[in-house]
Amino acid sequence: MSGPSPIIERSNGHREFLLTGEGRPPYVESRSEPFPDAASIETVLNARRNMDDWQEQYGTARTANNLAAVHICTGDLEAALAACQEAESKLVDMLQEGNPHPEPLTFAGLAMVKYNAAVLFWAAGDSENNWAYADDNRLGAHEALMEVGEDADEDVEFIRSAVMAFPALR
Repeated sequence: MSGPSPIIERSNGHREFLLTGEGRPPYVESRSEPFPDAASIETVLNARRNMDDWQEQYGTARTANNLAAVHICTGDLEAALAACQEAESKLVDMLQEGNPHPEPLTFAGLAMVKYNAAVLFWAAGDSENNWAYADDNRLGAHEALMEVGEDADEDVEFIRSAVMAFPALR
């Protein structure tokens, strides 16, 4: 995949780009082994979906986002869209329900998901308004980051720099 790369979030909150290479499964630079495949992530996501605890809501969104990133890298854009939508829906629900998870972190997660949706539509190419959707999601990521504020950690700044570097499409 050439162009912008999707962002994954590890369980410790550290974010980085999910990369691909010729004949190489998706990977992150900080690890020598490949990133988990879609089937493995789907197994974790299914387990998380069955947990009602509020603390698992962000984990479910993070896992759905990571699944979307893997699908983007492997070219399964329809599955990537479904995973992005699940992650976004979970994060928006958290914000609307007043989930005790820190709001700035939830907005940062939403920005990451919106950025990945922009990458997804960018990868789909300029047909059926995909680039317009990519730009709309890039702007949505920017708006979510505005809610985080200026007291952002390095992982939020990572998302902010990715959003700022995203190619202008309109």
